[in-house]
Amino acid sequence: MLVADEAVDLWACDEVHFQQHGSRCRMWVPPEDTNPTLLHHPTRKSVGYFGAVRLRDGKFVFRMQPDKFNGDTFGTFLQGLWRSSWQARRQVVVLADNASYHHWSTVRGETSMPRGSGSSTCPRTAPS
Repeated sequence: MLVADEAVDLWACDEVHFQQHGSRCRMWVPPEDTNPTLLHHPTRKSVGYFGAVRLRDGKFVFRMQPDKFNGDTFGTFLQGLWRSSWQARRQVVVLADNASYHHWSTVRGETSMPRGSGSSTCPRTAPS
């Protein structure tokens, strides 16, 4: 069992995107105006984060991602996870969902990963 193996750092990772759209305002309207209209400047503010939790001890690692999520940015995040485990000489295993930029073919071409890193798939364990 990987969770109990002291030689393995098992990480569960995902990403999140927070968005804010400017749609609420406060204004003074004269009483005779029954249907006021205010034109908003089209603003959207957003920020994204990659995050991972080490299942052994609950350590949380995150990285702010102001641009798009893609194989290149995910590879950079994976390098950070690897660096957080290299001193203890543990093997890093990452659990991720099936987003297209999590696939090894999109990450490995863009980022130089540590020697011996690779991808494998786990068989489904859920009942059919």
